Order: sequence, then structure tokens, then C-alpha cells
Amino acid sequence: MKNDNTNSGICEAEFAEFSRRMTEGFGKSDRTFITQMLAGISKSESVLLSEIARNSIKKVGVKKSIERFSRKLCSFDSKAFEKNRIELTKELLPKDKLYIVDDSEIVKPCAKKMEGLGYVADGSDGHKVKHGFFLNEIVAIDRNKQPVKRFITALFSARKRI
Repeated sequence: MKNDNTNSGICEAEFAEFSRRMTEGFGKSDRTFITQMLAGISKSESVLLSEIARNSIKKVGVKKSIERFSRKLCSFDSKAFEKNRIELTKELLPKDKLYIVDDSEIVKPCAKKMEGLGYVADGSDGHKVKHGFFLNEIVAIDRNKQPVKRFITALFSARKRI
């Protein structure tokens, strides 16, 4: 069994390679910004600048980091980043598969105080607003309509990430 240091080293190496591939064609300043944003998003599991700043690689004050991230986001070339992301994603996805994206919800009509409980439009009941959670799932299926791989299953609330 591998120890935590070995697993951590593998994750860091994989993150470094992923970051390098996502920042191809960018200058040093943009590469640093992208790497810090990716690390912060990954560690915090949030897209809020305050959470990203608290969890980014560089240990700078949260307020200064938020200001710096805000400035960079205003001038950032997202089209070049999107091109890198699409190219990298193409390599990861199996060929000749159909991908099903299911945006759904889980309704909890009797729940009142569950953690992260928010309001959702119940698609099974004429889109009436009820207590519940959002559910996103992406699944690949083969030519025989059989599931091949589940890529994402995410349960979340409009109020708080679970």
C-alpha cells in the first residue's frame, strides 16, 4: 500500500502536467494566474473568488488575492483557455460514445432542516417549487445503449455546495 506522501506526489505531478497543458500558449503571468485559479477551485470546490483565494497555491492575503484575481479576470483571454480545455478533454473522452447530460432534481417534500436544502422546480409536478437538491449527471453510453462510464454525478443546492 502506498503512503500518503507517494499519493500526494502523484497528484501534484498530475496537477502540474494538467496545468501545463491548460496554459499552453499563455505568457508567464497568465500561466501563474491559471494555475492558481485551478488549484484554488480544485481545493475549495467553489468558484467564489474568496474561497479560491483561501485555497490557492500562493500564500498571500485573501483580500489582495481577490483583488488580483478580479483584475486578471477582467483582461483574461478565455477563448484561448477554452481551446486548450477542449483539446485536453477530447483526449480523455472515449471515442464513438454518446454522452447523456441529465440536469435533474431530488425533491424532499417533508424535509425542513437538511444541510444545504434549497428550492428546486419539480419537473415531475409541473415545475412547482419545492424543497430539494439539484442533481447533474453525465454518462457515456455505447452503441448498444449500455452505460460505459459515469463521468460526473454532482448533488448541489442553490444555497450551499454539498
